[in-house]
Amino acid sequence: MAYLAYVSVLKKMKFLVDTMLGRIARWLRLFGYDTEYTQSEDDDILYRAVIEGRTILTRDIDFAAKAGKFAYLVQSEILWDKLREIVLEFNIEPKLKLTQCPKCNGRIHEVEKNSIEFLVPKYTFLTHDKFWQCKSCKKVYWRGTHVDLAQKDILTKLRLE
Repeated sequence: MAYLAYVSVLKKMKFLVDTMLGRIARWLRLFGYDTEYTQSEDDDILYRAVIEGRTILTRDIDFAAKAGKFAYLVQSEILWDKLREIVLEFNIEPKLKLTQCPKCNGRIHEVEKNSIEFLVPKYTFLTHDKFWQCKSCKKVYWRGTHVDLAQKDILTKLRLE
């Protein structure tokens, strides 16, 4: 699987995560990766991965064998171990980025502060200058102190510090 890690350095990977790894999808999105979550049948997942140039992440041994080079079989069983395995396998920098919506995988873009005044808590609006919004689901994000704390916590939980 070193080949897949090499490819991720050359081109930003896109992932397709099956039902066995739903929580992983959210984390990969937080790290800035285009990651779709699907509950589709195996044949549909494989077709979509090939057409869209995505790598399938699964814990299903039979499906991984069937998908061959289009899939990566995640061996770990615990969330943080799974994420660590994927980060190491695909040479992913586990850094929180505001590029993909963790909720729906839509693209996030910076918006004018006044355009979201009634979409965020008043205190948040008054104490922050930069806001981002998902183009798909319209969820609004801002960079609070929790981001730095979460970043440090992630590195600790992934045992990468």
